[in-house]
Amino acid sequence: MTKQFADLKGVVLDEVAERYLASKKPSTAASYRGLLKRFRVFYGRDLSEFLEEIEEWRERNKTLPITERRRYAEDVARDLIAWLKEKGYSNNAIRGSLTALQNFLKYYEIPLTYSFIDVPPPTSKKSNGKLRWKREQIKEFVDSAEYPRDKAVIVCLFQSGLSLGDLLNLDYGDIREELEGETLPLMICLNRGKTDEEFKTFFGADSVKYLKLYLGSRRDLGAGSPLFAKLGSSRKATDGAIQNNFRKYADKISWIDVADYNPARPHSLRAAFRSRLTGKMDPDLIEFMMGHALGPVKRAYLNIPDDELRELYAQFEHELSIETTSKKLEAGIDGTVSKVEEKYRRKIEDLETTLRTQATQLSQIAELNTRLDREMRDLGKRDAGMMSEIDTLKEQIKAIIQRLEKKTS
Repeated sequence: MTKQFADLKGVVLDEVAERYLASKKPSTAASYRGLLKRFRVFYGRDLSEFLEEIEEWRERNKTLPITERRRYAEDVARDLIAWLKEKGYSNNAIRGSLTALQNFLKYYEIPLTYSFIDVPPPTSKKSNGKLRWKREQIKEFVDSAEYPRDKAVIVCLFQSGLSLGDLLNLDYGDIREELEGETLPLMICLNRGKTDEEFKTFFGADSVKYLKLYLGSRRDLGAGSPLFAKLGSSRKATDGAIQNNFRKYADKISWIDVADYNPARPHSLRAAFRSRLTGKMDPDLIEFMMGHALGPVKRAYLNIPDDELRELYAQFEHELSIETTSKKLEAGIDGTVSKVEEKYRRKIEDLETTLRTQATQLSQIAELNTRLDREMRDLGKRDAGMMSEIDTLKEQIKAIIQRLEKKTS
């Protein structure tokens, strides 16, 4: 069956629905808000009009014969079930919508009785399982995502072990210092609302890569900005939107069966974090990074300095990697530096050798010049003595010639 999930973009709930949601815990209200928006799309009118229609039928039933009376809320619920099935929603998703509708009506003292509705059975545990993710499968899942935001969500969930709720509650200020400081792995410190436990976990090199690709498209990003925002908005992304997109991406992949229940839902990536590290990392450390309650003794045992905790995560990051790791990037950077250093070291050595050779040559030239000067001086002295001897010989020859001339005359 082709899935055509309800488009909740731009759907606004009226004051009657918001008054009910205000009575709920924030996490419950966030979940029910999406479900009531789904009902609003189905019904085509505000929820206040739904209540008014129920009240009108209550009054009308008082004057009608018993065979003509109508249970309007249950009739609408049956139509809602049929509509959701036609759209391709799973049994559990349909039951979730009915639960939200029933609770909304209960708040306004209107009963919705399942006895008169053919409620789909819950998905069995066997078919309700999560995927046992392999790293290459997660890479394919990332590639199937349409938006940079969703690609980053997938990798961050897998590499941190965070729940979707905890991830969506992060602000840019929670990672800003380490992200802009190029610190890897990137540490996240937070308090999990569900357990009220303070804990720390990490985004690996892959998470940081996809986060930068996504955040590079965001405008006016401040410390208080939600890390993951609605598409085209600065408001925080919703659990329901991410869940719907995950289902859409899973439906593209042949080896994921989403006929009744999406096994590639966000929680499956949190489970993959644990399964990939189990048997390798200390089990208490895994629970700590996932924000689970440990008790004071174990938490004291895990009071590890941040640098050591970061190094421990980095040692096992390859188990959570789909492209690279912090250590590989660090080694790559160091290798580049070493190559540059080696290149210039050799150039310096060559230059020093050249300078030493030139210095030797200059010394030799200087010595040769000294010797030439000495020899020239010596030659000059010898030349002066020879000239004196020549002059003496000339005088002697002249004297002999003169004597010979006298004798011949």
